Amino acid sequence: MKASVHHTRKIFFAAAAFCFCYVLSCTKTGNVTLPPYEPRLVLHGYTAVGDTFKIALGKTMPQDELAPAEKTYVNNGWALLYESDVFLDSLKYNAAESRYVSSHVIAASGRIYKIKAGAPGFPAIEAVTVAPFPVGIASINRIKYTRRTTGGVLLDDVKFSFHDPANEQNFYLAGIYGPNGMSCVYTYDPAVERYTVSAVPLEQGICIDNDRILYTDRSFNGSLKEITLSTYSNSLDSFVDPSTGAVYRSYLKKYNITEEYYRYFKTAANQDDVFEEGPFLTTEPRTAKGNVKNGYGLFTVYAVSTDTIR
Repeated sequence: MKASVHHTRKIFFAAAAFCFCYVLSCTKTGNVTLPPYEPRLVLHGYTAVGDTFKIALGKTMPQDELAPAEKTYVNNGWALLYESDVFLDSLKYNAAESRYVSSHVIAASGRIYKIKAGAPGFPAIEAVTVAPFPVGIASINRIKYTRRTTGGVLLDDVKFSFHDPANEQNFYLAGIYGPNGMSCVYTYDPAVERYTVSAVPLEQGICIDNDRILYTDRSFNGSLKEITLSTYSNSLDSFVDPSTGAVYRSYLKKYNITEEYYRYFKTAANQDDVFEEGPFLTTEPRTAKGNVKNGYGLFTVYAVSTDTIR
C-alpha cells in the first residue's frame, strides 16, 4: 500500500511539473486587436393613437465611455414617415424638445407605419409597426384596507376589468398613479409579468413598479378579464390644493401595445436600461434591440385608456 501511494504521488508531481512547464513555454506576450467600434443610430418613437408622430434620434457610445445625455442626441439627421410604402411626411427637428416632429400626421388604429431615418456618418435605419386598436376599461374599483404588509402598513386593492378581443393576441401595459406619489404594487395574478407569489408581501423588493404592470391575454383570450393590484392606501388618497381648492385623484392608465413593444419593454425593464437612461439608450444595449433595422431602439404606436380611481 505504501509503495502504491508513493508511486501515485510521483505521478502527480510529475504531471504538475509538466503542466507548469507547458504553460510557461506556451505563454507569449502579444497584442489582441479588437474589432473597430462602429457607432449606430438609436431611434425611439412612442406615439399614442390620436397624437402626431414624434421621435428621438440618438447614437450609441462605446461601452467604456460615460457620456452626458446631450452628447448622445443627433440633431443633424433626417426622418421620413410612411403608411406602408406611401410617403406621409418629413419630420422636422424641434430644438426645444430635441425631437423630430411631424407637422400633421396623426396615428390611427389598424394602420401600418414605417419610419426611415439617417444622419451623416451613420448607416440609414428603418422600422415598421402596426397601430393597435384601443381596449377600454370596463370597470374600476378601489377596496380599502384589504391586507397589510408584514410591517403593518395598510394596502388597498384596485380591481379593474376589460373585455379582451377574441381571436387575436393582445399585449398590455398598465400603470397606477397617485397625487401623493407611488412606489410599487403587488399582484397575485399569473397573467402579470413578475407577479408576487407570497400571500402577504414580505418586503419592498418583491413588488412591481407602479408603471411597469405588463401582461398578455395568453390565459384569458376573448373573455372579460379582471386584474387585482394592491398598493399602499395613503398613496391612493385624493389631494386638495389648499390655495385653489382643486382636487387631484389617483388614476389608472391601461395601454394596448404591440408585441415588439411588449418584448422590448420586458427586456429593458429587467435591465433598467431605458428607464435609467432617459428617452433612449446612451450606450449600446446588450439584448434590448427593438425593431429598428441597422440600429437600435423602438418605433411603436400604442392605444391608451385612462380612468379615475375613487
